[in-house]
Amino acid sequence: MTRLTPAGTSRPFLRELFLFVVAAGIAPAASVAQSNPIVIENQQPGTSNWQISYNFTATDAVGQIKGYASATSVNKGQNITFYVSVNPAQTYTIDVYRMGWYQGLGGRLMQHIGPLSGIRQSTCPTVSATGMIECRWSASYTLATQTTWTSGIYLAVLTNAQSYQNYMIFCVRDDSRVAPLLFQEAATTYQAYNDYPYDQKTGKSLYSFNSYGASTPSPETPGAVKVSFDRPYNGDGTGNVWGSAAFKWEIPFIRWMEMSGYDVTYQTDVDTHLNPSGLLNYRGLISVGHDEYWSKPMYDGWIAARDAGVNLAFFGANPIGWQVRFEPSSSGVANRVMVCYKDANIDPITDLTLKTVMWRDPPLNRPEQTLVGVQYTHQTLWQQQNDGYYPYVVTNSSNWVYAGTGFTNGNSVPGIVGYEADRLFSTYPGPNAVSGTQTLLSNSPFPSNAGPSDYANSSVYQAASGAWVFAAGTIGWANGLDNSSGENAVDSRIQQTTANILNRFINPANNFSLAASPSNQTVTQGGSTSYNVTITPTGTFSGQVTLGVSGLPSGANGTFNPNPATTSSTLSVTTSASTPAGTYTLTITGSSGTLTHTTTITLVVNPLPDFTLSASPSSQTINPGGSTSYSVAINSVAGFSGQVTLSVSGQPSGVTPSFAPNPATSSSTLSVSTSTSTLTGTYTLTITGVSGSLTHTTTVSLMVVNPDFGLAASPSSRSVSPGGSTSYTVAILPIAGFVGQVTLGVSGLPTGASGTFNPNPATTSSTLSVTTSTTTPTGTYTVTITGTSGTLMHSLTVSLTVTPPGVKYDNALGTGFQWGVTSATTPVLNIGSGTNRAAMIAVAMDANNAANITASLGGVPGTLIQGTDTGTIASMRTLIFCVKNPPSGLQTATVSWTNTMDTDVGVITASGVDQTTPCTNGTRSANNLEPTSTGSVTVTSNTGDLTSTLAITSGAWVSPFTNRTLKWGIDSGEAGGDIGPGTGTTTHTWTDMWPSQTHAVSGANFKASATP
Repeated sequence: MTRLTPAGTSRPFLRELFLFVVAAGIAPAASVAQSNPIVIENQQPGTSNWQISYNFTATDAVGQIKGYASATSVNKGQNITFYVSVNPAQTYTIDVYRMGWYQGLGGRLMQHIGPLSGIRQSTCPTVSATGMIECRWSASYTLATQTTWTSGIYLAVLTNAQSYQNYMIFCVRDDSRVAPLLFQEAATTYQAYNDYPYDQKTGKSLYSFNSYGASTPSPETPGAVKVSFDRPYNGDGTGNVWGSAAFKWEIPFIRWMEMSGYDVTYQTDVDTHLNPSGLLNYRGLISVGHDEYWSKPMYDGWIAARDAGVNLAFFGANPIGWQVRFEPSSSGVANRVMVCYKDANIDPITDLTLKTVMWRDPPLNRPEQTLVGVQYTHQTLWQQQNDGYYPYVVTNSSNWVYAGTGFTNGNSVPGIVGYEADRLFSTYPGPNAVSGTQTLLSNSPFPSNAGPSDYANSSVYQAASGAWVFAAGTIGWANGLDNSSGENAVDSRIQQTTANILNRFINPANNFSLAASPSNQTVTQGGSTSYNVTITPTGTFSGQVTLGVSGLPSGANGTFNPNPATTSSTLSVTTSASTPAGTYTLTITGSSGTLTHTTTITLVVNPLPDFTLSASPSSQTINPGGSTSYSVAINSVAGFSGQVTLSVSGQPSGVTPSFAPNPATSSSTLSVSTSTSTLTGTYTLTITGVSGSLTHTTTVSLMVVNPDFGLAASPSSRSVSPGGSTSYTVAILPIAGFVGQVTLGVSGLPTGASGTFNPNPATTSSTLSVTTSTTTPTGTYTVTITGTSGTLMHSLTVSLTVTPPGVKYDNALGTGFQWGVTSATTPVLNIGSGTNRAAMIAVAMDANNAANITASLGGVPGTLIQGTDTGTIASMRTLIFCVKNPPSGLQTATVSWTNTMDTDVGVITASGVDQTTPCTNGTRSANNLEPTSTGSVTVTSNTGDLTSTLAITSGAWVSPFTNRTLKWGIDSGEAGGDIGPGTGTTTHTWTDMWPSQTHAVSGANFKASATP
């Protein structure tokens, strides 16, 4: 019922070193040992890498990495979304494992994901009215499970970049397959005990002993009355802090069961809640460990299964303790909130059958032992020497459950009974068992945590349906099967007992199975087919089986002959002409008394033979008096092989259509001829095909047009300086077979500009040359180009911009200081494609003894700009090289010299630069002891020019800067390069942090070209 101490301190169950040793395995029955999906799956290579290190297990308090899944289970092949938080933000990976035997290694890696970029998600809010903690995290990753994956319990191992780890647990179902056994994972009980975040400050479960924070309406305040699946499980991510987790009892049982080769499929108790009728398909249902919290559909579903002949096994204790309900999350996702008020008076629901109290208590009054055979009594007293587990003491050893074990009455098995136990209560009604079949298989005394001594009973009974129900009466039953929980209580007699129970479930004394062949039949609409149904008796079964079929499409019916049947029957399926074509899954159900079994078959209904029409191309263009054609395809449907007679409608006057061949079986050509009088326009032609009673149509488009032409010009805009010239390419685009000459003209040119075409007239293209005069006004003009051919006339416009000459800044970058080098190469610089390009390569050195200095950009050598080299004036040195017309695109600049020193190299590129003398008016200034904090140079320039300087200091440059914009270097660094507009005599001032520093400053001028 409750857990009083954290599992990590008093009940350890996951060791740093996982224990793989198990006692000698029990050979299962022959029917179990046969190959099945579980046997095949466990032959795959296993791994123990799913285990996470104790020292690197993320904590709830810090949240190094935590996560939860969007659902407790997913059908294989479907998606499941993970919500992950990392602290601090960092990358992480996800490794998905299936849990099983796998040569004793316990898991198989199914998929590795990442690294992914992680974020720290928001704190999960608490709903004050209920105590519910619901995380509203953003989705982190959606896993697409594969259809090849085997149903089972899966772990997603989260690992952050700092190596901290945590788990997310989920179940993969196989909804398309019914195995003999179904394992129900106790997800609701995991969540009931989950007090995430386990920080001992804010976390809440359904219990008071491990809940914190504000009071709630619950009788177990500060415990919650609602808990959300939208949050991680505490501790390692499986809820291990308080022991109610998969690793403690379920995983050990699964390891042994899969090692033994039992054919089993898996789902959670939430799945049982959603589809309780699905339990009827199995021979045996398995609940393991701590399965305490059940909804009404779950409880009713297990009862219905028992009463239909499905065997039940409770290999645990305290099952069906509390009723719960489910509600949607705050975002509207169904069944993500579990409700349990634990007091009928405060539970607001009015339906008394849904009150969330103990099942044995009013107003429910449905004691669990009426199904299980026994019910919860007490927790065992925890003692360090036995971890709270006490001996299992055998009674009624002659019962079939103990066959082959060697047990005699009074034999005991240590380490099995605890930490919660069940027994048969005489004060409550027992199960509705066949008289004399309920047997108490153990009477195991133990000291209880409540003070007085108590005892545990295991039980078996047979229901009127023939179903057997076994209850272990102890949560720790799996301790006797596998040592992975660390209890070291494996016992071959407990293993044999478990095998006896499961083998009886698989091979009941009185049962039958259904099979149908073939598994797939195909029929044409209006036709019929049949399947052979085989009834295979198990044990002494000899009854008649009444057969039924569901899933038939509309207009179809099915009959069995004979029905009922004892060994076989024929299912005849007849369809009608109106039965929709498609693939249908039919379910055959056989019932005999309380026994019900199903099998599925596939029915494929094909349509009656038919045809469709298609035509290509979908559109044709023609001149009056011309002709064209379309290809018509006759597409067979469902084996159609007849002839189709073709016709066409919708054609304009003067058009003559014809088909060849006609009629046709697979294809035909529609030829269309027009007359010179056919009116221009777009017409929709309807092609009709007829074969007997079948008629189908398709349409094509016919465009009747007169020959014409269009104009295009490139580029759409040009720039030119007064006195300059430029050109456009004019294309003549023929339409509908146009072949005439086009006379071209131009208008809209500015004053002083003229335009000529060559050739003119033209048939395909011409060049428009535009020449301006020195007096042409600057501005942007819309120029109209007109083409004329007979009565046809078309025009288009282009843009002409007349701009004054001037230098245009293009790009700049620097190397940053390079230490102790004899050369420096800049990063890649993207030089624009503007005309009349030039560049300055500026060099700053922390010494003045460099020799043989050379510079180049994009392979073009640079020339030292006279007057820029500060030489040996100061102990630091600056100088500038000029590069004429460097190549456009991605380029680098390189400067080389002799004598090792520290240097910074920068490049500034520009267009519109005079190509005769691109770089002029070099100047410099240098001083080892600058009396003020500023260093400056004045560069002679003209309007349209662009000035540039370079400066280095032994201190650090700071604001303000005068008449310039920094283009490379750093504002507070030792070196930098800049530009400024040409305004006559342009002064560039560099300001140091202090006076009396060493300064070197060089400058020069980009001279503007007469043309852009």
